[in-house]
Amino acid sequence: MDLVLLGQLLGGLGLVLLGMELLTDGLKRASGPSLRQLISKATQSKQRAFATGVGVTALVQSSSAVTLATLGFVSAGLMSLGQALPLLFGSNIGTTLTGWLVALLGFKLKITAYMLPLIGLGVAVKLFSGGRNFGHYGHAIAGFGLFFLGLDFISAAFDGLSETLPLRQLGSGSLALLLFVVAGVVITVLTQSSSASMAIALSMLSTETLSLSGACALVIGANIGTTTTALLGAIGSLPNAKRIALAHLVFNTQTAIMGVALLSIVANLIDARGLSFLDPVIALALFHTLFNMMGVMLIWPMMGALERWLQRRFVAKSELDAKPQFITKALLLTPDLAVVGINRELSRANQMSSALARAALSSEGQDQALLRQSRDSLLSLLQHIYAFNQQLAHQDISEAIAETLPLSIRVGRYIGEIGRLSAELSHYQTILDELNDTGLLHSLDDFKQESVALIDACEISSAQDVQGIDAHRAMRALQLSYQNLKHELLEKTVEGVISTTESAQLLEYLSMIRRLASQAEEASSHWSATLPMQQREALTELSN
Repeated sequence: MDLVLLGQLLGGLGLVLLGMELLTDGLKRASGPSLRQLISKATQSKQRAFATGVGVTALVQSSSAVTLATLGFVSAGLMSLGQALPLLFGSNIGTTLTGWLVALLGFKLKITAYMLPLIGLGVAVKLFSGGRNFGHYGHAIAGFGLFFLGLDFISAAFDGLSETLPLRQLGSGSLALLLFVVAGVVITVLTQSSSASMAIALSMLSTETLSLSGACALVIGANIGTTTTALLGAIGSLPNAKRIALAHLVFNTQTAIMGVALLSIVANLIDARGLSFLDPVIALALFHTLFNMMGVMLIWPMMGALERWLQRRFVAKSELDAKPQFITKALLLTPDLAVVGINRELSRANQMSSALARAALSSEGQDQALLRQSRDSLLSLLQHIYAFNQQLAHQDISEAIAETLPLSIRVGRYIGEIGRLSAELSHYQTILDELNDTGLLHSLDDFKQESVALIDACEISSAQDVQGIDAHRAMRALQLSYQNLKHELLEKTVEGVISTTESAQLLEYLSMIRRLASQAEEASSHWSATLPMQQREALTELSN
């Protein structure tokens, strides 16, 4: 193999990848927040989400960028799994525009004559933009030019290598097609760009280095290889991000299997110029679009089943915590059991909030993301309890049960406030880490330990009747400790030991801890009334 031609091939591939990077990055930066708003808002229905996937991917010329953006939206809770799936499938159609651009322009014009001035224009726009937003379009224009300039080098290299690379002689049998599919996967994994694989396939086809069936197989492999971007992006992510990556793999793999099956049937026909009425390069772009569209048509009716299957994958503890364990719709037919179920779910929620509070008050400090995740699970469980409570209120229930329902919501509000405050405590960790006064630090630690002891005493168990007398006494003692610590803190402020800014933040921190403990005490005081009296007595006897 001629080293000059090999260098030309590698250099051309480098230009293609650099061009795609500049084009994608420039368009994303130019659109800015509007692109993110478009994706997050235009997903109210499956059809709109699909159209958004097609349009945005065609705009930014990168299905990988849209896929990673989708992973981010789903992880942040801005988009549900059901909204993300059609968006993801649409992006596969949008990315076929690259093939059409290359097929219609890349081999019809003297590229160098047009692309070099275009690159110069893009650089000029960037240089004279003065940092303004339209300068990003200069990046995109230069990237567009570099992409097609690189394509010209690749095409020229394959034209020279066509005699030394007898790929057409491999034929169009099943083994040969499988080999080209694997080659497409490898090229895309290495370059992390299906557009680069498409450019190589089109270049090899235009120089007759590769048959049409072989180029089609190479493109099918590129569709599989592009899933590695999402798979890598999902490593260490939340469950929904992993589900999106798995959905991308499932969709692209089943589309590839269907494409190979169809291709194996018609390979000999199309290689024998059965499509002589079409330019082979146009035929490849058409095949790329059609087989992706057929993949969407195949999976669309199964999207609901796919979503349900994905929901059972990568189930995290936080998701299990967020789901009720003791209340179901069937219990609505037996209100006596339903109110016991609510009581037990509140007990679970209280134990979750207590664990969250203990973690937030830990002297080692806690990861903010984990605290927020635990808070969200708690609040989700409480929403299930509230909804079930409302449904039960519409049933034929006794007066005794009806009286417990508002109290159940009241206790739930106390528990939810514990979770909310606990998650916010982590925001003050920086000021605690920077505090140098040893005496004040010891006083703060003592106050937090006293608060944890109160929370432990107030933790509800469904097997016991919490009257709240001991908890109320502990709360009064904590109030006294709070006043003493507040006085000490203010004295340190007057003496100049700590700054007024630090003082204000620490006072907020102490007030938040006091309120957290107060909510725990309120929850324990009212929990015993969330069951009718006769059921409380029966539950107490059963536990004894």
